Amino acid sequence: MLIPDRAYGMEIEYGCILKSLGRVLPLSEWPADFLSGYLFRRADRQAGVMPTHARFWCANGSLTYIDQGHPEHAAPEARFVRDAVIYSQAGDRIIADIFGETTDDGKLEIMLFRNNIARENEETLVTYGCHENYLAYGLTPYSVSGAQEAKGELFLSPFLITRQILDGTGYWDDDGTFFLSQRARILGSKSDGVSVPYHIAVGVKYEGYTPRIHLVYGDSNMLDVATFLKLGTASLMLALMEEKELPEISMHFPLRELGLIARFGPMERVICLVNGDKVSAHQIQTIYWEAARCLISESRFQSDETEAEMKLVLTLWEDALNAIEHNDINWMLGRIDWATKRWLVDRELIKRRRADSSVHAGIRGDICLMYHHINNSASLQKRMHTFWRDKRMATDREIVYAMNRPPQGTRAQYRSAVIRAAIDGHMCGLTVDWHHAVVQGTNGYHTFEMHRPLDDYKSAQHCVDGAMRSCWEH
Repeated sequence: MLIPDRAYGMEIEYGCILKSLGRVLPLSEWPADFLSGYLFRRADRQAGVMPTHARFWCANGSLTYIDQGHPEHAAPEARFVRDAVIYSQAGDRIIADIFGETTDDGKLEIMLFRNNIARENEETLVTYGCHENYLAYGLTPYSVSGAQEAKGELFLSPFLITRQILDGTGYWDDDGTFFLSQRARILGSKSDGVSVPYHIAVGVKYEGYTPRIHLVYGDSNMLDVATFLKLGTASLMLALMEEKELPEISMHFPLRELGLIARFGPMERVICLVNGDKVSAHQIQTIYWEAARCLISESRFQSDETEAEMKLVLTLWEDALNAIEHNDINWMLGRIDWATKRWLVDRELIKRRRADSSVHAGIRGDICLMYHHINNSASLQKRMHTFWRDKRMATDREIVYAMNRPPQGTRAQYRSAVIRAAIDGHMCGLTVDWHHAVVQGTNGYHTFEMHRPLDDYKSAQHCVDGAMRSCWEH
């Protein structure tokens, strides 16, 4: 068996709050078209950003835009999981640089959050967050969606539903109940639990003749190891699917189990499978881990880098499961978001133990929100990265470099070369998407094709330079 290299990509949706003189402004008081207008004003070419049809393609090959009222950043394709972690954090900094911390006149404070939940009104919570993309091999929409179509169950749904013990970011309800995952807290309460909705679905999109798996369920993590585990374990699940070795686990009521697992509680809490077994989320994840261990031990790898990375994923996955089983908080701090956030809140509540319940609720709410704040020079995220520096997988230097340079070994190199050439040439006639780039010059149009995600297009810069000269020769 051969485990191939993959292309990985993440799309992060950001929450936004505007404050004036310390007061949070309701949407009705926001300046007209604030987000899109501000994006255009602040995103200039010196920042390495080219505007095309209200979508800003950055010099590293990534995309920034406004989607349904909030900023969103789609990272460039990365060949390895650690690179995907780095470029996801580079996206945070690109977004933070574009919007800054205050408006140009200094009258409004802008707060951006890599959050997964928002209150639409007093009674309704809505969820958004993190989408994942994986290049897959030999899979069809049916092989992904699988059997039990009447209930809409997906082959991957038991993995995704139980994965929150690794990558959940934590959330408190108004009554103080703690949940492992923000998105699971909302989605697990939205239906009778019979079917798997779009928000947990696995979409299959095609890159030429090669399918791309698009996962739209999952929290948006703040810690490196949690993000690494999110992407790495999913990659191993796809490898198992491709080899038809994925464990056959089916749940009667996936959404009900999603909500049950999300509610923090004792390890002995169990869920019911179709075959009648009663197991915990930890046990299900252990089954998947064992299958991945067997796969790795029996497989060859396309590259030494992928072999080393998948073995690291397996090791960290095992370590995380052991830490969760034995409540090893020292291992989880700085690595697992829900455990880290809960520890931060518990530490603060101990200091304020004599305060009434409303004060405790305020503390939980404040820390839960500030945990995801990205555009503040003294943000909690930066303090966590400093305090738990030894538990990081990306360095600040790598993240800063990634803001302006593409991942190596993917078509993002080609896209980046086109964008940078257009920026350097002060060209306005640039149209870009994930598969093409079209430049308009005095001699007409030139189209750059980039259909193969894992083609590094080594001659990209030479081809781009020649095409640019051709476009502008008289």
